Amino acid sequence: ELKTTEAPHTTAVEKSHQIITLKMSLPTSDKLIFLITSKVGGAISCFGSGYIIQDVLRNREKRSTSTYHRIMVGLSTMDILLSFFLFILGSWPMPKKSYLWAAGNMASCDAAAFIGILGYVGSPLYNCSLASFYSLRLKYNWTDHRIKRIEKWLLFGPCVISALFCIIALCTKTFGPSNGRCGLAFIGYPFFCNRPGSEVQCIRGGKAIAKILTLSMISFPLLSIIYVSITMFRVFRKVRDVEVNAMRYSFIALHRGYDKKKTTKISRRVMIQGILYSVAMILTWIFSILSIIVFLTTKQTNQVIRYFATIFNPLQGLFNLLIYLMSNFCKMLKECSRRNRTMSLTEDVQQKDQEEENNTESVMFPCKLPSSGKTRAKVTFSDESSARNNTILPGNHNLDSTDEEEKEEEKKETESFSLSRFSTNNNNENDLDIGKHLHVNQNNNENDNNSYYNDNGQC
Repeated sequence: ELKTTEAPHTTAVEKSHQIITLKMSLPTSDKLIFLITSKVGGAISCFGSGYIIQDVLRNREKRSTSTYHRIMVGLSTMDILLSFFLFILGSWPMPKKSYLWAAGNMASCDAAAFIGILGYVGSPLYNCSLASFYSLRLKYNWTDHRIKRIEKWLLFGPCVISALFCIIALCTKTFGPSNGRCGLAFIGYPFFCNRPGSEVQCIRGGKAIAKILTLSMISFPLLSIIYVSITMFRVFRKVRDVEVNAMRYSFIALHRGYDKKKTTKISRRVMIQGILYSVAMILTWIFSILSIIVFLTTKQTNQVIRYFATIFNPLQGLFNLLIYLMSNFCKMLKECSRRNRTMSLTEDVQQKDQEEENNTESVMFPCKLPSSGKTRAKVTFSDESSARNNTILPGNHNLDSTDEEEKEEEKKETESFSLSRFSTNNNNENDLDIGKHLHVNQNNNENDNNSYYNDNGQC
């Protein structure tokens, strides 16, 4: 018994520390893992939500005309409040000596709990607003002008509900240190002050209103998961039925048949997006909900569920970022595949052109043109007009020898060759008809014009 005159809450805190040490304290290593994992996950979530906010605010069209992007800004804002004040700050705002790294007081803990629970309740409600937007747009075919009439309810409804919840919790002194962070003190503070026969008086929580608010806080993400899953499934069914019926009774589908995979492309995309939102919410909230339910029923903490909740609960901003950028990823993949196809087709065309050029040369020159060290023949290629007019361009000959006798002898053996190539039908046709005209003019008329091979069959 204390014989000195001390404040009653000091004695309660000291006794609660003894209870914690005996019944619910975690090893220091487990506390470090819990705190570090929460801070890292919260930082990643803040980064993802911050990227979504800046992407919308920097684009005038998105922030002024798109209801979807404005809902995403509200969802990301709530996620930043949740991630920063509950996961990144963690035990820092808690009263000193109440938990590892605790360095605050009750006022700082109340402020951190108010803002953190505001994001905790508002985040799943914004997911419901987003699912409602998809339902109105795709299932009921509402126009943008009609959706803007109720946009204020989709944007400000979650803020009002979460703010009222936090004000009630603050007025009833339900906020306080709880499970390594500041939140709803459903076990009371000092810890376990609400147990039967306890001599410690509760400063925060521990009353019937605390249990009611705790169950209400759990119900927000749980009911949101159910609502989002059912709504997105109904949207998928509606879009799929509309597309299948449209293709079934269309003229092209009746005469050419229809591809089921192509007709359900939009509905598959909506279904995938809805499933991703549902899975993201389930991974974010299910382990946290199970951890609280297990603790309320058994008065003990399941460490396995606690670890999973520590890992997945802070990652909502990352999941939202991946879903938000899914369309951009699809466009990038399509662009890369298109470029690869273009490059492959270009290579095939170049290879075919090279083969055609080789075949053309083999047809035009079945054997090498006659040449010797004393005689050179110049082959001149004429243009299309000379080919059509059968114009023969005489070859120019240069003599290498300076001897006059050799010049006279070479003049008798000089040959002129003219080769023309012409194209037919140049109006958007791919085939090129190449004609070959070879004219041989011999001064002595000793050899035949068409004689390319000798008697032995050699060139």
